Amino acid sequence: MISNFQFWSLGGSGEVGMNSLFLHFGETLVPIDAGILFADPNDFGIESLHADYVKLFEDHRPKFWLITHAHEDHIGAVAAMIEAAAARDDFEVPLIYAPLFACELIKEKVLDDPRTPRARRFVDRLIPIESGKVVRLAADLNVRFIEIRHSTLQCHALAFEWTHESGAVTRVLHTSDFKLDENTYEDGVIGLDAFDCFGGESPDFLLIDSTNSERDGHTVPEKTVIPNLRHLIEGEEGRVYVSLFSSNVYRMAALLNMAKDLGRAVCLAGRSFNSVHRIARDRGLYGGSCPDLRGAELMAPEDIKRVERGRQMVVCSGSQGERRSVLMRMSQGQHPDFRVEPGDAVILSSKMIPGNEKSISRLINGLLRQGARVHWGDAAKERAGGPIHGSGHARRDEIRAVIERLRPLHVIPVHGELRQLMACAEIASESCDAEVHVCENLTRLDFERHGRTSWVASGRQTLPYEGRMLRFETFSTCSLDPFLRVRKRAAQGGLVSLCIDSMGRSQLACEGVLPSFGPANERLAINLREEILDWAQRRYQGLVREGAFQASERARFENESAEELSRLVRKISGSRPFVIVHLVGL
Repeated sequence: MISNFQFWSLGGSGEVGMNSLFLHFGETLVPIDAGILFADPNDFGIESLHADYVKLFEDHRPKFWLITHAHEDHIGAVAAMIEAAAARDDFEVPLIYAPLFACELIKEKVLDDPRTPRARRFVDRLIPIESGKVVRLAADLNVRFIEIRHSTLQCHALAFEWTHESGAVTRVLHTSDFKLDENTYEDGVIGLDAFDCFGGESPDFLLIDSTNSERDGHTVPEKTVIPNLRHLIEGEEGRVYVSLFSSNVYRMAALLNMAKDLGRAVCLAGRSFNSVHRIARDRGLYGGSCPDLRGAELMAPEDIKRVERGRQMVVCSGSQGERRSVLMRMSQGQHPDFRVEPGDAVILSSKMIPGNEKSISRLINGLLRQGARVHWGDAAKERAGGPIHGSGHARRDEIRAVIERLRPLHVIPVHGELRQLMACAEIASESCDAEVHVCENLTRLDFERHGRTSWVASGRQTLPYEGRMLRFETFSTCSLDPFLRVRKRAAQGGLVSLCIDSMGRSQLACEGVLPSFGPANERLAINLREEILDWAQRRYQGLVREGAFQASERARFENESAEELSRLVRKISGSRPFVIVHLVGL
């Protein structure tokens, strides 16, 4: 039996998002989470990214997959993972163990995603897990799902116990995303004691959330946020829009109850909000894990319009300026059901995720143009008398408290950019005598067992999984695909398409190569077209002199022609467009 331990990740270590990490307990591979990273809106139509599971399954055959919670950066690529596994004939799609709430959201994504048609046949591989449940992953390996506090329901840390032939036990704790909150909620208090999961024994390895490791103090409790939101809403006379992360069921339920108490009709706008609400309602999460709705009634968009405008509240998606979200479309006056009017208020009950600054700025500017008052950031905090959003990630004092309580032998910071991983490593070094290992994506940490209780780092290895899958609206492709270079080239330099037929006739299209306006540009464009057509005639004559060629050679001649024409266009215009040359009938 092999007694080495390995840690590596395909996402989430060195970046915020796309979490997908892997643990090797001897011969048993344990994958954890399969998330996405949202792309910049200007990235050539790319909506999101995730790990290349096709490449992963060429080298590994995992029998199961563990999911910690229901956020997109942890479950957004599960359908793609299932699709990649389903495409292979040499092993079964892994069993996917996930909390009930995450399980239901994943099922909807798998059934709805047009990019993963094969995955729909395998929704029965999703297995809902209750808090406290112990799953036997191998004869010598168990994992316990431990519920913790985060900004969505049913988030779980993972506590592994690996029993060796000698009878010794190796303990590994993955905190997942967490925060410490000693407030009493509907499901009680879940605080620091939740991590005391090995009967007083210290874990050999602690994998700990680093997202907020640069921020001092404690994270704002959810129960602090709710009264501040109420104070803001009470002061408004028009329609109120509140935008937050749709997975925050607790805050959504509190807002629905708040609307009832304040005499406002309420509507959920956005597919994600309605899906989350339906799952929470049907699975009995209201009143159990979060506030009961206490008879609050939701209205459809067409019905709420009949209520006096000052008695309406719309809870909607789009706080990050997502391109197709409800709030972004409203900011552009393009939403079919809602239109922002002067006197309305928009409350952004969320944080600004790094990388979304530009899209959020466009969102706010658009809402202001429509005449809305927008409450966000520090100004909203001051007006409300306190914060209107609380993060789900532990700050420095909370991270320190967990490490000091557990006294692990090894600490591996996860979930964060490199600066956040290193800030977490600094806290760990100050808090205990553990060995601390900072490890970014595609770097594997190897550990060897010495004696019954000691583990020693034995090396680092770079893994060959540099490609990522890029998700467009209706399809996906690998980041190493030349297709993406074509899109970039066309976006940066324009497009030239030339067709030469067997009679020497040419058809030419030049799009986006030169600006259209001004006499100088017009003359340059005319000159460019003439030069290209002259070149096409010379190229045709050269091909005729060479005589007939096999159809299999056509691609080579076309590629050579495109390269030659590209150099000519660059010499004349200075642009480097994407060039296509078609030889028809030659």
